[in-house]
Amino acid sequence: MTSPDPWQMQASFSGPGALAGPMRPTFIPKLVTWATLAGWTVVVIAEAITAQIRLGLIDSLSDPANVDLESIRTNDRITLILMILELCATLVVGIALIAWLFRVRANALAIRDDGQRWGRPWVVFGWIVPIANFWVPKQIVDDIWSTSAPAQEGRQGVRKPLLVAVWWITWWLYSFASNFIARTTGSRDDLASLRDTASNTVLIAPIGILAAVLTAAVVWRISRFQETQAARIAAALA
Repeated sequence: MTSPDPWQMQASFSGPGALAGPMRPTFIPKLVTWATLAGWTVVVIAEAITAQIRLGLIDSLSDPANVDLESIRTNDRITLILMILELCATLVVGIALIAWLFRVRANALAIRDDGQRWGRPWVVFGWIVPIANFWVPKQIVDDIWSTSAPAQEGRQGVRKPLLVAVWWITWWLYSFASNFIARTTGSRDDLASLRDTASNTVLIAPIGILAAVLTAAVVWRISRFQETQAARIAAALA
């Protein structure tokens, strides 16, 4: 006899507070989110390398005989292109992450329908409403994690997982730092400001890369939790 597909089994096994309904696979949304994060990370690394080269070009201006104007122009063009690419990549990551959140939140409701503090529209609005975007997305992820995790790691354990907290702090640290650079040194064209912008770009790149890695880890853990829950559903109803 063919074993049941765990993703198509009903979640009514969860007891009081459970919502009968199918859990949907997270594999494709997870892979898409990872792919967009990888692309974003490549852009950030490229920006750091370009900024490091820019520092060398700025230093060469102290000796006019060694100035390579064509290299400076090329570096300017690449820097501008990478800035645009990072903006686009950030948007794409956001869309992929929200799509993944919709899927895993729906699965969390199939496991237990009383564990989500924010309604479905806030999966989107939580990222764009001023002030609320400081904590709403994290609470949404916290609730999905706590509902999806096995009992010993979730509802009977830590409600606020450390990984999610570190991810959220790191992501906001990178966002604040990059915005600060853009608003202070990035808006001026004097030589000192150009040097500061390049130096700061190199400095914050590891923070951005760490934030992307932590995002991928959060996506993996929650997706893995839900795979385990789906298998448990299949075993309970087989």
